[in-house]
Amino acid sequence: MGLLDRFKNKEERPYELTASIEGMSVNLSEVRDEVFSSGALGKGVGIVPSNGKVVAPISGKVSMIFPTKHALGIKTEAGVEVLIHIGVDTVELDGEGFDAKVAVDQKVKRGDLLVNVDFPLIEKHGFDTTVINVITNTNDFKDVETLTGEVTANDVVLKIVKE
Repeated sequence: MGLLDRFKNKEERPYELTASIEGMSVNLSEVRDEVFSSGALGKGVGIVPSNGKVVAPISGKVSMIFPTKHALGIKTEAGVEVLIHIGVDTVELDGEGFDAKVAVDQKVKRGDLLVNVDFPLIEKHGFDTTVINVITNTNDFKDVETLTGEVTANDVVLKIVKE
């Protein structure tokens, strides 16, 4: 496999997260939830969504799905722990508007559909729709770099610096 082929192969990038949804990537500090924006749960990024398909930003195993399906975790073989939190305060919807397509312990590949989300319903209830991606074990790494701007599901939004 040539260098160009390895660059194209998303599975060869275990320390990069692509966007979990299409939209506008913003710094975590701009997210309207103090727990996330303060970095208390780790470094990450918020994405203001432009569609309703949340996909795996990295390959790994689904480690957790919150009963209301508004949040889930993925752990990679390289030890990266990712929390995907859909919307702000959406736990209050008690699962309404969230259709999970995966189960705990299921292996997923980058780009696999995780959850279909009815964002118009979430907005109708007055909740922020920002999809938050956080590396919950940020302290295990030297740094996590954030890339912001308009993103598709193939665009890198987080780079983990190992050493």
